[in-house]
Amino acid sequence: MEALSVICATFFSGWLAPKIVRMAKEKSLMDVANERSSHTTPTPRGGGIGIVLTVLLVSAALHGLGTFPQQTFLLVSLGLGLVIAALGYLDDRHNLPARLRLLIQLVCIGTALVFLPKITPDFVPVWAEKVFLLLAWTWFVNLYNFMDGLDGLATVQAIFIGLGVVILSPVLAPLALVYIGACMGFLRTNWPPAKIFMGDVGSTFLGFYGAALLLATLANAPSLPLFCSLITVPMLFVADATYTLFKRLFQGKLPWVAHREHWYQRAHLMGMRHNQVLWRAILLYTTLLGVAVGGYITQSTGLTVLAGLLPLLYAARRIVYLEGK
Repeated sequence: MEALSVICATFFSGWLAPKIVRMAKEKSLMDVANERSSHTTPTPRGGGIGIVLTVLLVSAALHGLGTFPQQTFLLVSLGLGLVIAALGYLDDRHNLPARLRLLIQLVCIGTALVFLPKITPDFVPVWAEKVFLLLAWTWFVNLYNFMDGLDGLATVQAIFIGLGVVILSPVLAPLALVYIGACMGFLRTNWPPAKIFMGDVGSTFLGFYGAALLLATLANAPSLPLFCSLITVPMLFVADATYTLFKRLFQGKLPWVAHREHWYQRAHLMGMRHNQVLWRAILLYTTLLGVAVGGYITQSTGLTVLAGLLPLLYAARRIVYLEGK
């Protein structure tokens, strides 16, 4: 079933990708360069539609063929992921108010959390767990959107999230492989130089459903070592977006205003091409995945997170050094 999952998802997503490029051009759904952009010429956006359709259709088929741990939670998350994707598509087309987007995201995430079993120790109140997860999941969806600013970057990050789930929770592997395959097919048109961007329709969906897969993995076998490993896998996105957010807040800047201050953007501004930044990111992703798996095997906790932060700190230090030359 695992091989069939990834093959079907990859081919279906890859088949859709060029068709969506043509559709985006026909509908004039173009991403025009602004203060946040790492490109200079108008490029079609909305390619994430193919990812969304692939994950929804193939995952629904898998759920129909068998049962999986946390199946109700994952099915609800699939349905709500469609709402998140539709919201992202409308934002791609009409630039919706940030408060409206945030409200709908909170409602969708809060609804999904109703179906997630308790994953924290008994001494943690249920309400405290749900509030924490509501805020963390909402932040993950939005930081994923913030970090989608370089050809292939958000797509590759999703692939590594899926790989983390495959390795750390083999019983969920078929569903995670659909997530991976949908992204691999989309890379046909999103690898540098990108022919199309995924847009908010893709980035918010990947953030939402990727977090659902991580939470389902944790709910299947709750433990602190597994939690530390799962937060290490997407640490590149989480660390970059969170650090940049707080830095801008301390500087008195509005967090939702477009900018080019993320570490990956700063690397690009130094003169690195998209593919050069992406390959360096892939090296970091691979390192983080190795740390996460190694930490889980050795049942480490804080050491896993610390070991994941070290290569990121080195990369950040290297960027600062090169900026000063």
